[in-house]
Amino acid sequence: MNIVPLALAFLDEKMRDQLTGAKTTAKSLAIVGVFAAVSAAFFVIALTIVLASRVGIVGACLIMGAIFGLLAVAIYFRYSRKKQVKQAVQAERAAIASSANATGGAGLALLLEAFLRGFMKK
Repeated sequence: MNIVPLALAFLDEKMRDQLTGAKTTAKSLAIVGVFAAVSAAFFVIALTIVLASRVGIVGACLIMGAIFGLLAVAIYFRYSRKKQVKQAVQAERAAIASSANATGGAGLALLLEAFLRGFMKK
């Protein structure tokens, strides 16, 4: 009796179940995202209406534009900062790796020199 085909069939079925679960989760999250976007749109509209009753339509539009502009700038700077930190970490890792390579080369040269000196003394 060969166990390999049975194991492959079992794993194939298990992986299909996991993929089906992942598809269902992705679809559910997409639907939740759409409802959240619609909810946010109604919230922004309501906030604009409240501001319009207090400061006028033009003032409300200017305030809402400024709010979303500031949010966009804040998100951009946060993304830019993360990118800079990531690049700094990568540069540091590269420097450590090149330092380790250079040190390893120097160690090898020192070992070879000591080996040759050992032969010269005899």
